[in-house]
Amino acid sequence: MVPQQPSGLPAPQGHRVSDAAPAQRNRQGHQTPADWRRPGASPFPLRRNPPMDFKLPVELQRLREQIVDIATTKMIPTAKAAGEMHGPNRDIQRILAEVTPHIYPVECGGRLEHRQRSLAICVLREEMSRLCPDADHMFAQQGLCGTAILFGGTDEQKRRFVPAIANMDRLASFAVTEESGSDAGGLKTTAVASGDQWVLNGSKRLISHAGVAGTYVIFASTDPSQRAKGVSAFVVEEGTPGLSGKLMNFMVPYVVGELELADCHIPRDNILGQPGEGFRWAMQTLDVFRAAVGAHSVGFAQGALDLALDYAQRRELTKHQAIQAKLAEMATEIQAARLMVWQAAWLKDEGQDRQASMACAMAKMYASEMAVRVVNKGVQIMGGDGLNTRYFMQRYYREVRGTTIYEGTSEIQRYVISRQLLREARPYEGP
Repeated sequence: MVPQQPSGLPAPQGHRVSDAAPAQRNRQGHQTPADWRRPGASPFPLRRNPPMDFKLPVELQRLREQIVDIATTKMIPTAKAAGEMHGPNRDIQRILAEVTPHIYPVECGGRLEHRQRSLAICVLREEMSRLCPDADHMFAQQGLCGTAILFGGTDEQKRRFVPAIANMDRLASFAVTEESGSDAGGLKTTAVASGDQWVLNGSKRLISHAGVAGTYVIFASTDPSQRAKGVSAFVVEEGTPGLSGKLMNFMVPYVVGELELADCHIPRDNILGQPGEGFRWAMQTLDVFRAAVGAHSVGFAQGALDLALDYAQRRELTKHQAIQAKLAEMATEIQAARLMVWQAAWLKDEGQDRQASMACAMAKMYASEMAVRVVNKGVQIMGGDGLNTRYFMQRYYREVRGTTIYEGTSEIQRYVISRQLLREARPYEGP
């Protein structure tokens, strides 16, 4: 998949305009390269880039069809039967065992046999957010925790911890956030080496699967004087003395809470990488999942459009130009966000991390804010029924606001984008 490079992003490495070829003139008198001789062709030089292609690869098209089938036949009935429960839905967990392995490599107990992992995560999250947000939330936590281990773990750590996450045998949790919110360099949770162990003390908040996960990746400071450069990442398993969780109440039915660490002793080899590398693993992981939050937001927006369109047609509201305009705006914004998400994920899968970091921030910021606008329009089209629990629009409405906050607020995304723009700014060369 080769999306177009947006304005402000450097072209992928290795892509360049071809050397000049012998010229001839086409029927309009324009010079064209000799190897491009179609009459009436564009006067612009031929590029040697791979052809632009906005179709998903065949294997991801099949994955998309598979998740839609699983969601409609298994996830939706299961979620409806359970209702909104503020606890882990173990039936959804079992169903996800058919899905989550697709984002983990075979050597880690998964089924991923291609290199387009970030794009696969985005495809899955868009459809699950649209059809079954309960499943998507659980899937996201498995992805965050497991991805941090893939980035920072040794081969032995990957073999030891990842298969249970990939196959849904254990719920997973990714614990960064504290009272300092987006300031990951200001962590108060500490980890101190003691013989062949690390001792962790502190607290986390707004942590998904707090108290119910089997495997946690927890970020703590091993050298507070170094701020972000002193952050390290650790794998902590359930049952560790001193580890406890407390549920927080939100308007969406998920297990989100506080995590307490009181003299938690873990093996010395449970650190990911070296001391001080934790911030790196967190940022690498968040790049992947910022694009994925963009896909998650697109899923909510697409669901809201589908429902609003169906409702408006059944109520014969689509004859009104005001409704037509809202639907057109919703569809256009969704498509723009989807393409941004796919391009960001593609850059990450191509290993173009510098470009990907900015693209993922752009995709996350735009798609999440777009989804808020689109769902608001969906509610407005449906009027009072948009907030009626008989329809799923009210669930999209409750869900979508959080997309501008988790995995980095919109303000943080703007900071990431502007920092790179300023770093790479060049003198203006225009008139």
